[in-house]
Amino acid sequence: MLSCGAVAIAQGNSREATRYFQESLTASQRVGYVSGVVRSHVGLGKIALDKGQLEEAKAYLSDGLAFGGQSINKRVALSALLTLAKTLIRLEEIDRGIELMALIRKHPAADQGVREQASAALNSLAKQIDPARFERMALRGKTLSLEEVLAENDQSR
Repeated sequence: MLSCGAVAIAQGNSREATRYFQESLTASQRVGYVSGVVRSHVGLGKIALDKGQLEEAKAYLSDGLAFGGQSINKRVALSALLTLAKTLIRLEEIDRGIELMALIRKHPAADQGVREQASAALNSLAKQIDPARFERMALRGKTLSLEEVLAENDQSR
């Protein structure tokens, strides 16, 4: 169901993607499949982000990360954080978005596609905001650990 949701997103069919991700979420919760719950939340968050429903996207992504907690697969967590960072930037929480993107870009568990998206976003943001502010946030992001970020997310939920 997760793969069907991803394909539906790629085809621009958000209604079908939503249905697949909601079915996956229900099934994953029923059997206790943590990664499935998190990935379903990420899918639903991406759909909400694409629709401009930023608060809803943020909630889906934060809930998914909180559900996964410290036991979450690092690649899944980094993918979720990438979408959360994009959402935060659109919500004008730019500093936190930069921090998360910098963490993602340097994290050894990030797959190449996720790392490239984070780098592209950071390069774009570096041209849009005060250079000193950007450097400060990027440096802070480089010093963060994934575990710290996940723990902060748990506490904020």
